[in-house]
Amino acid sequence: MLKKILALIIFPVMIILASQTFPSESIAAETTGNESPKNEINAVKYFGPFPFTTRDGKWDGQFSVPSLGDVTIRLSGEDLYWESGRVRICNRDSGRCTLWGPLSVGTQPSRTITDVLPGVYYVDVDYAMNVFSGTSTIEVRY
Repeated sequence: MLKKILALIIFPVMIILASQTFPSESIAAETTGNESPKNEINAVKYFGPFPFTTRDGKWDGQFSVPSLGDVTIRLSGEDLYWESGRVRICNRDSGRCTLWGPLSVGTQPSRTITDVLPGVYYVDVDYAMNVFSGTSTIEVRY
């Protein structure tokens, strides 16, 4: 009985230690609110505005991140039910994308993605209700 209890305690500890030693690869940590960035910001770059139409098979913006940074994508266009919109970014070289993420809804719909690795990225906008046209602007803080 004691061996089973110890095994149940030791196994999760080993998993936690292994995950700290060998972290999984990811291109970004995602947030949808106005959380403060974890890293110190030294510079800001702006990209856009980029006109876009959802579901047309084209990228909806492009930007570069010179060093680890935070990216905010802001959308503007017709007054729509913004809660149905979502955004992701895709690395140009690797083709890897973040998961689709919701927009924070306020005066201007946006999504912030933190800890983005250096590289060139594309923006992809989707709107669940219908085809939607607008513009995207991107702010990169690094």
